Amino acid sequence: MSNRLMRWIFWSAAGVMVAATAFSFYRYMQPRRPLHSANASAKKSDPDATSSEPDPEDPGTPEVASVKVVHPTRGTIERSTVQVGTVEAFNSVKVHAQVSGYLKKQAVDIGSRVKAGDVLAVVDVPVLEKLVEKNDALVELAKERVKQMNAKVEIAKADVEAAKAQVLFAEANALASNAWVTFRALQHQRVKDLFASRSIEEKVVDESKERLEAAKESSNASRAAVVTAKAQVGSANAKVHLAEADLGEAGAQVKVARAEFERTRVQLAYATIIAPFDGKISERTFVPGDFIHSAADGGSSQSLFTIERTDLMRVVVQVPDEDARHADPGDPVMFEITALKGVKFMTKIARVAGAEDRRTRMMRVELDLPNPKNQIHPGMYGKATILLDKVSDRLVIPRNCIVGKVVDGKATVFVHREGRAQRVPIKVGVDNGVRIEVLEDGLKATDEIVLDPPSSLFSGLEINATLIEQAKENIVAAP
Repeated sequence: MSNRLMRWIFWSAAGVMVAATAFSFYRYMQPRRPLHSANASAKKSDPDATSSEPDPEDPGTPEVASVKVVHPTRGTIERSTVQVGTVEAFNSVKVHAQVSGYLKKQAVDIGSRVKAGDVLAVVDVPVLEKLVEKNDALVELAKERVKQMNAKVEIAKADVEAAKAQVLFAEANALASNAWVTFRALQHQRVKDLFASRSIEEKVVDESKERLEAAKESSNASRAAVVTAKAQVGSANAKVHLAEADLGEAGAQVKVARAEFERTRVQLAYATIIAPFDGKISERTFVPGDFIHSAADGGSSQSLFTIERTDLMRVVVQVPDEDARHADPGDPVMFEITALKGVKFMTKIARVAGAEDRRTRMMRVELDLPNPKNQIHPGMYGKATILLDKVSDRLVIPRNCIVGKVVDGKATVFVHREGRAQRVPIKVGVDNGVRIEVLEDGLKATDEIVLDPPSSLFSGLEINATLIEQAKENIVAAP
């Protein structure tokens, strides 16, 4: 074979290989069409092709999806939430001593059941006992001082009366002295007339004058005595006021002494520690002989006992944000305690906090749980199924018919119509996790809704549907 022929064969083969490579690269870079689109194009180009019989030799022909479908039903749907509930004592109190001293007596221990008013312990406080006796004596002393001040008031009032009598006596003396001065003046005038007629001696006139002057001095003294007596009346009245003020002070001292006595008596009463309510002792800290420090004395006080009321328990449930607005007092609750297998307690919501915890975005809800058999203990926990809402005669479908998530009350389902899947948007209401309420007329009772739609399902796809019958009774969420 000549060289020219060999070169021609080589370059011809190289050209074919380059052309094949370019064509393969071109086909690889072209966008791929879905199989069902390719099949549809083939059917359009081939008028003899049928839609009922897929061609197994044609890779573009889609398979028929097999699904289960249900009819929407009418019934009652309940919105419930299942949360963990923690059991607490309805009341729990740490009992402290309000006086310091040695623990003299302890009448109860852990597990003891007590009634309100029962003596739990006694603290030995001999100094306080003596102080109570002292303050009691001070009260009696203050009362005696009141009696003394009453007597002083009476004496002062008697002195006032005596001073008033002395005023009357002095005024009477003053009147008598004035009369005597008048008499002496007349007598002296007669003596002077006799002396003028030379009937008596001059010394008689002098004597008469002296007696007149003496009478005048006596009258002046009597008037001064009246003034003095009246001043004594004022002084006696002032002493009455002073005695009455002393009496008021003595009365106030009685109140002070009695208040101090009552304070120490109350402190002494605190030495006897009593139960505030019916319950059970769940914690004991000290034993007889221990020294008890009172917080009132400036020390760190440790509780002697913890008393818990257990005839009625408090169950605390934290309800999440999406359910919190539906929780109301009176909503029925079924509570199952984990430790009490098979025991279910039917109760109601007793209290709702009305505000969510900003850290957890959950709201505190409390249940009251009677405990007549004392089989429930603080610290137990269990499952609380709370019935939040209940609506009747509503169109509902199974929750697993929904495609994807529910957003702002809107969802999507697939409906079997004329042998194909059709995507239908709907609005939904109450959702209990098992069934969901359909709010609008987007669905009819005769529609066939696809259960558990596969991710490969799309609108227009041919499907093979199997109808699943549902119970006709009211639809209630399983606890």
